[in-house]
Amino acid sequence: RLMAWVLGAAMVSFASTPVEARAGDGAPSTTMALEASAADLVGQIDDVGHEIRYHLERLHGFTRQVGVSSWTHYHHLQRVKMLVNDDLGPALARLTAMQEQLPGWKQASIDRLFEAARLLTADVNSAFVAKNGAAGTEPALNTEYRAFVANTLDHAASLISTADAAHDYALARLKASRAGLPLAS
Repeated sequence: RLMAWVLGAAMVSFASTPVEARAGDGAPSTTMALEASAADLVGQIDDVGHEIRYHLERLHGFTRQVGVSSWTHYHHLQRVKMLVNDDLGPALARLTAMQEQLPGWKQASIDRLFEAARLLTADVNSAFVAKNGAAGTEPALNTEYRAFVANTLDHAASLISTADAAHDYALARLKASRAGLPLAS
């Protein structure tokens, strides 16, 4: 289900590293261990999302300033690319591999995380293409590049808010389970 996106000279994609998620015997401890693993992965996605947003906020600020070097823009785009490929993609791949064994609320959260990451990836690719296609043009004067950077920032915010809410909810469920409270699936 995890896909790699290729747009022209695509530079950002999800690295697909399938992980076998074994079905448990349905015992509460097995289910809760799986939910705990999923909660850890969502927490990692949240952390990566914050780091991605940092670089995108810097880029967004740079798109409003004439005189910021192309290298500076490239550096932050390259860092976002690395975070997506090396951290976000593998965490989403592992989460997706165990998705069917998780409660419905978590499956829906994973779908939302995946969609936000897909949109983020597409716009980062497009930002690379727009920036490289207008070589010699000041990045702050490249309206297409500026629009893609702004869009990526919106997608990062969506990724973070979904990951943050899903992580908090998952941790609350785990805490309730450890306290012996009944949980709805």
